[in-house]
This record gives sequence, structure tokens and C-alpha cells, in this order.
Amino acid sequence: MKIKSTDVQSTCEGGFRLTPRASHGGRACYNFFGKDQNLWRHQTRMSPGLDRDWQRTKVYSAERVVRRGAPMSYADTLRFVAKVLNSATFQRRWGVRTLEVRDGRGRTRAAAYGSSYITLPDWARTRDVVLHEIAHTLCPSWEQHGRLFARTFLELTRLFQGKAEHDALRDSFRERGVRFTPRRKASFTVTKAKRRSRAVFDPFDDLLPRG
Repeated sequence: MKIKSTDVQSTCEGGFRLTPRASHGGRACYNFFGKDQNLWRHQTRMSPGLDRDWQRTKVYSAERVVRRGAPMSYADTLRFVAKVLNSATFQRRWGVRTLEVRDGRGRTRAAAYGSSYITLPDWARTRDVVLHEIAHTLCPSWEQHGRLFARTFLELTRLFQGKAEHDALRDSFRERGVRFTPRRKASFTVTKAKRRSRAVFDPFDDLLPRG
């Protein structure tokens, strides 16, 4: 398979590894934070409960309301992913990245595995689902469907689907209580209640520096 401006390598897992040939001066490291670096930075010591996917149901519910368009063919899906990876704006924001796209054989759900690959069964080959999975590869593994993921997903939607789709998704997030901005206040006091119950643990509790 040939895709413009992209090196395509087939893999033994029924997928293709896409490497952009274009280089637009992207950063060598992850650029998660933008101008709000101090607000987004997570704590160094991971506390119990951090792996709880506290926002997944709300995100899925918000997406279903605004999902549009029929699934693409696998070839068109690969071309769309290559377009994202080769984008100058994408590379300046997140760097030059290689991504494997698998065809989702034997699976019923789309998924992303770290920053290495995404897998997309037939139903999941729509632009919004593809961008959802790419957003996972751009966020730290502990983030899951948290604030930073939701913000990244919105950014990708604006870049590759347009303002109308971005605004519809943002409004759906707001209606369903999906948080996509960093906390503006932080509490550094560990109370007895917090020690007893990690069910209410918020990974952004102590993002802001002391003082």
C-alpha cells in the first residue's frame, strides 16, 4: 500500500505502521501542556486510585450524541491517520510520530495501546473514533479519559473535523459534565476522609505548585 508522504510498513498483527516523511519542526519531546504547563503537570508520586477511569462513561455518552458519518474503508482510514501525522500543526504540537494502525480483527471495540498502536474494527473507522484513539496515544498512560485526554480530543477535532464539530463535541461534554480544563485550585491537605476513601481521588488535586 502506498500513501502520500508516508512510509508504510506492514506488520504481523494485521496492521500497517505509518511513519510521516514530512517534518515541520516538531518538538522532540511530548508537548502535552502548552501554555498551561504548571496546571497540567501531574504529581510525581502516583497515589492509589490514580488508575481509576473516572470519566469514561461521560465521554462515551457525549460522543454518541454528536457522532456522524459512515465508517471509512480500512485504506481510507490509513490515509486519514497519515494525514493527521503529516500535518504541520500536529507535528508542531505533538512532534513527529510513528503509529501502527491495526484492522481490529477479532475485536468488538476500538482501542489504543500506549503511544505504539491503535486497533479499529469495522464500525470504529469513523473520523471521530479515529481521533479519539489518536488522542489516547498523545496522553500519558495514566490519563485514560481524564481532563487532559478530553482537551486533546477537542484539539484534534478542531484541527481535523472543523469548528462546527469541535463546538458540538465541546457543548456535549459540558452538558454531560465531562471536564476538559485543568483545575484552577488545588488542595494540598490530605484529610482523614481522603485517606479513608480513594474513590473520590482526583489526579489533578495537586497540580499547582505550593505557594
